[in-house]
Amino acid sequence: MGDIAVEILLGISFGLLAGMLPAIALGVLHAIVTSVTDRGVPASGTALLALPSVGASASYADVIAFETDLAARCAVVLVVGVLLSVFAASQGERIARTLPRNVGAAVRPERTLSADAIDGIDGLGQVTVRPASRVRDLEGHPPLPPALRTRIADDSWRFPADLPLSEIASRLEATLVTEYDLEAVSVDIDPQGRATIAAAPPSKALASRLRADHRAVSVRAIAPTGLSPGDAVVVHTNGLSVDGTVLDVGAGPAETDHDGTAAGGETRITLGVPTADAGELLGVDRAHVVVTSDGTTSAFEAFRALSRAGRSVRKVLVGEGDPTELRSDDVDVLAVEALDGGWLFAPAHEALEPGRTAFVAGTTGSDVLRRFDARRHGDDGS
Repeated sequence: MGDIAVEILLGISFGLLAGMLPAIALGVLHAIVTSVTDRGVPASGTALLALPSVGASASYADVIAFETDLAARCAVVLVVGVLLSVFAASQGERIARTLPRNVGAAVRPERTLSADAIDGIDGLGQVTVRPASRVRDLEGHPPLPPALRTRIADDSWRFPADLPLSEIASRLEATLVTEYDLEAVSVDIDPQGRATIAAAPPSKALASRLRADHRAVSVRAIAPTGLSPGDAVVVHTNGLSVDGTVLDVGAGPAETDHDGTAAGGETRITLGVPTADAGELLGVDRAHVVVTSDGTTSAFEAFRALSRAGRSVRKVLVGEGDPTELRSDDVDVLAVEALDGGWLFAPAHEALEPGRTAFVAGTTGSDVLRRFDARRHGDDGS
C-alpha cells in the first residue's frame, strides 16, 4: 500500500513536469485558433492532442518507463499531464476572447482641420465654414426652391476650430435644419473647412400638418396682414363659427410675402378644421377670418414680471454713449449678440464688444435708461 502511495505522488510530480511544455504549446495554439476563428476546440479534442504530447515529453525527460511495476506511476503522469494541458488550453481560449478586437481602428484619430484652415481662426478659437459648391438636392426628396438654395449657398457659420470634422458636420446639420426648417440635410466637411451640403426643402404636405380628427378646407377671405401657417383662427360665415388652424396662405407669390405670410387683402386660405365642420365650409364662397390668441407667450410673461418689479427692458447697441453705462449698478445686461448670430445670456463684460446688440434691464425712470431712450430718439439726452 505504501509503495502505491509513493508511486502516485511521484506520478503527480512527474506529470506536472512532463505536462508543462505540452500545456504551454496547447494554450498558445488555442489562443491563436480562437482569435482567428472565434471558435474554441472541444475539451475532448484537446485531450486527444495532449495525450501523445505528454507521453512523448515524459518519455524524452526519462520520468516514466513503460514497465509493469511502474504502470500506476505512468497512468498518473499521463492523467496529470493531460489535465494540465486541458486547463492551459481553456485559459488560452479565455484570454483570446477577452482581448479587444480591431484595436487599430479604435485608436484611429478623428480628422481635424488642416493647417490652411487653422490660419483663419479668430480670437475666440472659431473657424468660419462656408459651402464648398452648389447646394445639392437630397436623393429621394423634392428639389430645393432656387431662392432657398441661394440663401443657404450664401450663408456662413462659425464653429469651434478644435472640434473633429465629423462633429462640425453634425452641428452644421442641426443648424441648417433649425434655421431653414429643412426636412432633411446631409453635410460633409473637408479639412479646409468647406461644407458639401445636400438638403431637402421644408415639408409642405398638408397631411403631415393635420390632426387625426381634422380635414383641410380652402376658403377665400379677407386675410389680416401677417397671417401665417400655424395661426389659430375663427371662420365666420352664414351665421356659423368654426375654429381652425391656418395650414397655408395665398394661391401664389402675389398674395404672400417672402416669408409665406399673408400680404393683406383677399386671398385663399387653407384651414385645418374639425371633420364635423368641414362640410359646412366646402360650399362657402367667401368667409370672414378672425385671428385668435393661442395663449400668453413666455416673453410677455417675462416682461410683465420685470415691470412689476420696477424694471424696464431696452435694446441697445454696445459702444454707443458712455462705455461705463452698461457697468452701472442701475443696469443688468440680459443678453448680447454672439458671433454666430445667436445670443449669450448673462454675458461677462468681456463679451460686450462694440457694435453688438444687447438687451439690458434697468430701474424704470433711471438716468441711464433715459439716456438710452434719448439716443434712440435722436437727441443728446440732456
